[in-house]
Amino acid sequence: MKTNTPTEILQFLPQFKQMHLNPLFLHFSGPFRHLEILYQQDYLKRSLTHIRISLILACCLYGLFGVLDAILLPEEKYYIWAIRYGLVCPVLLLVPILSYFKGVQQWIQPILAGLIIIGGTGIILMILIAPPPVSYSYYAGLILIFIFGYTFSRARFIWASLGAWLVVLLYEIAAIGIAQTPWPIITNNNFFFLSANIIGMLACYSIELYDRRAFFLTRLLIEEKENLRTVKLAEAEKINAQKILGEKKKLALVSQIAGKMAHDFNNILGIIMGTTELSLLDCRDPGTNESFKTILDQTLRGKNLIKNLLAFAKDQVPNQTFFKLADKIDLVLSLLKKDLEGIQLIQENFQAIPDLLADPGMIEHALMNLIYNAIHATSKTDDPKITIRTYCCDDTICFEIEDNGCGIPREHLDAIYDPSFTLKGNRDVTGTYANDIKGSGYGMANVKKYMEQHQGSIRVSSTEGLGTKFTLCLPMIEQERIPEEKIQTREKGIQSKKHILLVEDEAAISNVQYRLLTQAPHCHKVDIADTGQVAMDLFDKNPYDFISLDYLLPGNLNGKDVYTHIRKKNKHIPILFVSGNIEFLESIKHLKQEDDHMDHLSKPCQNHEYVNRINKLLAEALPPVL
Repeated sequence: MKTNTPTEILQFLPQFKQMHLNPLFLHFSGPFRHLEILYQQDYLKRSLTHIRISLILACCLYGLFGVLDAILLPEEKYYIWAIRYGLVCPVLLLVPILSYFKGVQQWIQPILAGLIIIGGTGIILMILIAPPPVSYSYYAGLILIFIFGYTFSRARFIWASLGAWLVVLLYEIAAIGIAQTPWPIITNNNFFFLSANIIGMLACYSIELYDRRAFFLTRLLIEEKENLRTVKLAEAEKINAQKILGEKKKLALVSQIAGKMAHDFNNILGIIMGTTELSLLDCRDPGTNESFKTILDQTLRGKNLIKNLLAFAKDQVPNQTFFKLADKIDLVLSLLKKDLEGIQLIQENFQAIPDLLADPGMIEHALMNLIYNAIHATSKTDDPKITIRTYCCDDTICFEIEDNGCGIPREHLDAIYDPSFTLKGNRDVTGTYANDIKGSGYGMANVKKYMEQHQGSIRVSSTEGLGTKFTLCLPMIEQERIPEEKIQTREKGIQSKKHILLVEDEAAISNVQYRLLTQAPHCHKVDIADTGQVAMDLFDKNPYDFISLDYLLPGNLNGKDVYTHIRKKNKHIPILFVSGNIEFLESIKHLKQEDDHMDHLSKPCQNHEYVNRINKLLAEALPPVL
């Protein structure tokens, strides 16, 4: 009857036929040499229990023949029992006990060969003690030793053969040299001993050969499964990599589109912001002033929304300056005044906080995101409450935003900083937030990035249904200047009556900047260029004290081209880039490292930020006061 071969075996049949074994010692060789140690370890693990049981049974059988000793050799039985029960049986029982020690286990095969020799030697000694013809009956005991050694003991071929043939050698020495056994008896016994040995060797050889083949085939199956697993993992990693690449391409596309849109949209916001600020200075009607303030507040809010979109798309270098954290918190709270209606706001300032050295825009943006999140989290809370704390801890300035809102589920705490992760809007499957609340998923990613850029830290603790607390810590840096800076730095007050080249293609923005710079207390002389070529021509004709430069300009020349043209002729004239273009933000950090007389301000910016930055650059360009 034909046995169906498993598919796995058929699959590996070519490799199975190529198994390399040493024909004498039955050791794996050639390309499979590394399997030998693995096989021996595996064989020991599989056979150890069987060895212990077989040795205990062998001891019982060896001891049972003591009855034959009493019948055949009543006078010599005590000598034989001394061999049987004083030597062989105790050793057979001792080995299973010692086999529980790892140090003994690694020598178990040589020990089994030794037991074959000890058992055979015991029988040979009995033959020598017993007088003929009774001694002839003990010869059969050697055949039992051979059967046990080659089959039941689980001794491997080489060790079983070594032990059995040593027993044959000892018998020949004892039978011929000591007992002087008749040649017919020796010939007869040798016939059976040699036949039993050869048959035992063939049996042991076959048993080990097929055991090794089974092990070999199992290893092939395991390796193939591992290869399959590796292939599947590689495929999964490939799919994941393609997914990540797709996400990156999406982000790159978003960045590209956002960068192009940001320039135009920031120009619009800049026009509204600058015009509103100038109108606030000119208008004397309180009611109209309130309307202008509302327009300005909402323009600032729009500025932060655009910044939130762009912040994660491209890396921005922090523009660090000293400022009061409390003033920044008050500004953000005033911008969110309408959103905070109906929420109990608690401000806890435990101590005087020194000025913080950081990027004001980034800190403002971080506060805006955190407080917005707190407002959203309390949208369905009966008694909403938001607490803002500021304090110093060791060498850090810390501020906390805590709410008693919905909290963040534990399983999502590790994901809140991942780009595009949000639980709001259409991902709010449990109805935790009010229906009109949406989220882009980039807010907390930006906050975390800001903290990392400032060598700070952010921690979150949250309990679902009870509230969330974010703790942000930034390094405390003293504002005191070093003596060298004191010598080289002149007082940076209001600079006036300078000749400024204003390069801006949006007429509405340049009009606001022109009015701002030419009126008191600045009273600068300002020339306006709306293209890169006009800017270069004006610079070549006039001695300017300062350049205000946009990046995106109509025509083939952009702000970087104008900057390069200026720097070829003048290495020290202060230049302020005023641009929100995302491509330019990538290169500005390298320019700032190489040029001490250049700075950057993102659009849209408030008028006071613009003039303060100009004053700063002009003051730094003055000769040092000694």
